[in-house]
Amino acid sequence: MHIKKSYKTPGIAIFLTSLTVSMPTVAEVFAPEGIRSGSVIYYPYVALSIGNDDNLYSQENNSKSSSLTSLNTGVNLEILQSESLGFFKVSADATAGFYGDSSADNFEDGTLSAGYNYQISEKSLIDVNVGVKQLHDARTSATLLTNNAPDVYQDKTLDGEWYYGENNAEGADLLLSFNLTDKSYSTNSAVNDAKERAQTKISGLNSFPLAPNTRIRLSARYSTFDYDTKNTLDSTQIRALVGIEWQASAQTLLTIDVGSQKKEFDLNPNSDDSENAWEVSMAWTPEDYNRVDLTASNDFAESTTAASYLTNQSVNLTWRYGWKDYIVTVISLGNTKETSVNPTSKTVKNITTAALSAEFHYSQSVKFTAGVNNTEVDSDVAGDSSDKNVITVGLTTAF
Repeated sequence: MHIKKSYKTPGIAIFLTSLTVSMPTVAEVFAPEGIRSGSVIYYPYVALSIGNDDNLYSQENNSKSSSLTSLNTGVNLEILQSESLGFFKVSADATAGFYGDSSADNFEDGTLSAGYNYQISEKSLIDVNVGVKQLHDARTSATLLTNNAPDVYQDKTLDGEWYYGENNAEGADLLLSFNLTDKSYSTNSAVNDAKERAQTKISGLNSFPLAPNTRIRLSARYSTFDYDTKNTLDSTQIRALVGIEWQASAQTLLTIDVGSQKKEFDLNPNSDDSENAWEVSMAWTPEDYNRVDLTASNDFAESTTAASYLTNQSVNLTWRYGWKDYIVTVISLGNTKETSVNPTSKTVKNITTAALSAEFHYSQSVKFTAGVNNTEVDSDVAGDSSDKNVITVGLTTAF
């Protein structure tokens, strides 16, 4: 086991405090190193993609096709402290999307965040972040007649993690995390006021050795949802799991967590629910350029419609293969059974996704991408099924 403090993805410095297992990764030519100026390291990036969406509004019939162009740019930076094991981090990101056949659906998203990562001791690490995101809900067949543009909302977040452990195969590990997210809409208030809410989540994970290459896992999560206007949806969720982590070989890691979860409503006790809960993950890396990841879970989720809440059962499989240092392909398959729960009824939607992407790493700072993504929705609600294909090609440059 080891602490993973930070790593860089194409042009983006992602800071992460988590418990991970050392697994081989694909060696790639595209690996921006950043630009250093004194105690500050910058990671700027720009990505441009063009493509086509053959079902813009995810309609069951009479689907509308449109070309699309997306421009994403941003910068992440680390501010190092001399003679200290801590560093500040700041990131800014902006994305603009343009639809050639429906300019009303154009959008502008953006994020801004800041945080601090500090190595308290050899056994302890803390990571704190605060940020704001401006995002959008794309129009769908359900909102097309009432919305003349995508809905815009903001997520204001505050989160932190504290890790304490021996940092080896023999010692115990403890991870505590906190997250507060406040969601508010700036458009279409007549409909979206009911979606505005504050979510608070506290979670903990304790992992300790049971046998060589085997660890026991105990985890719990406590979440509250406080809606601004639709108080009948205010609720509390509790999730408790016990599991096992097995390093079957240097190439294979299997994690299984099972337990129970319950959801209790403050003003609507007739909608309370409890279910079995599980999370399964497997990572198999037969070679450093070949990795397969499998995940499955059962969990509650908040609804974006009139439903009281959702239950989601999902399975996802991803295969990443590096044919050469400069050519990488990714195949992803997934299925989610989404059940919308109302006080007197339930509706079920099966969402199946399939994606194929390829990356050509031209240099340490430039890569080309291409991909096709299919989403098929099979719903027992009339008119809610759909089939969508999105094809894109792109160019990313980072330093």
